[in-house]
Amino acid sequence: MNKYIPLTKALFKNALSFVDQGKAKKSKNYLAIGLVIFLLISLAPSLIGLYFITETLLEQLILINQEGALLALLFQGVGLLTFFLATFMVPAVFYFSKDIEHLLSLPLKPTEIIASKFTVAYLYELAIILLILTPPLLAYVTTVDVNLMQIIMLVVVVLALPLLPLIFASMLAMLIMWLIPLFKNRDLFNLLSGLIALGFALWINFAMGGIQSIDGNQIIDMIIAGDNSLIRLFKFIFFSYPFGIEAIVQNNILQFGIYLILSVLTLSLFLTLGHLVYFKGVIGINETASSRKRLTTKQLKSDAPLRSPFYRYLWKEMLLLVRTPVYFLNCVSIQFLLPLILLASLMTTSSQDVDLIAMVALIPMDNPKIIAALFIVSIIAGLVIGSMNVISVTAISREGKNLYFMKMIPMNFMSQLHAKALSGILFS
Repeated sequence: MNKYIPLTKALFKNALSFVDQGKAKKSKNYLAIGLVIFLLISLAPSLIGLYFITETLLEQLILINQEGALLALLFQGVGLLTFFLATFMVPAVFYFSKDIEHLLSLPLKPTEIIASKFTVAYLYELAIILLILTPPLLAYVTTVDVNLMQIIMLVVVVLALPLLPLIFASMLAMLIMWLIPLFKNRDLFNLLSGLIALGFALWINFAMGGIQSIDGNQIIDMIIAGDNSLIRLFKFIFFSYPFGIEAIVQNNILQFGIYLILSVLTLSLFLTLGHLVYFKGVIGINETASSRKRLTTKQLKSDAPLRSPFYRYLWKEMLLLVRTPVYFLNCVSIQFLLPLILLASLMTTSSQDVDLIAMVALIPMDNPKIIAALFIVSIIAGLVIGSMNVISVTAISREGKNLYFMKMIPMNFMSQLHAKALSGILFS
């Protein structure tokens, strides 16, 4: 593992495009830093509002000695969010990145490559959860009576929060890439692997995450009992989280030690598994199959009827989005996943909440005004969900190093941009 640190630095610099390429590159770095500062200033009102909302909630929870429930809710939500994001990130970082072929040709062990790429993904996830957790945790430290040891444990626990979700997502991706038979069409294999991993991630979120089914009387008894008993309501799929929460709330060194040991053991198991299966799934990842069918001049003419350049360019964009696994998973699949997620959430809630079913039954569905209102709300929801893909937003960045193609072809630049935007509109 003596190559781990320099390899991690190289991958991280490459990911952030901080590789020194002269004064022009440095000026772009200053621009990127300025953009980050601008985003932080823009988010400041929301983050400050989140701080005061958390402070108000904690003041009420402290009265019933249940302030630990807020930590459980935060950690559970952040863990599930990390796992969901990692499901998309891990295949892109571990398998579909452009540096894979170069790394495989170097004298590097699988463990070194995995550890370095895992560190890069971990830093990305950590940056996201720190942005979300910083305001509520600051409110927790300033509102709840905590000592220095509890603050130290809180910091360490938060830094280790992304480990288990990221490890689970990485192990899932590695097993899928290794176990699924290799198809001739490698792009199809990559696409199906990503969809299976994503489906498994959603199943875990719905089936195992959330809150235990419990009646109102038991909840009242827990509230009366105090002592942060509401923490037991949560179903933690990341098994180290309860120990970390108990360590912070109860100032328990033993629970803190168990939390760290479980995190380290899981990470060691992941590196061991990765050493065995990573190369088996990653070798040949960029290969694609071809039928090598010979076409006659007549077939070429019949298969290529005269159509406008705009139509051709639009068709090229549509095929690129559907056939490229990374683009399909990140841009196209979200159109179908969001309605499914909302539907699954509604079905899960309605099947468990008798009161909600009774309230829905009281709505006069024969009233034309009610039907019109539901129709308008449905249209608005459809427009919002349809606009959440990033196809048009990433139209230029998807070209990457092939941006010169847009300048070379004999087609008006604005027409190309219109075709790219229209591809996003059509999917929406």
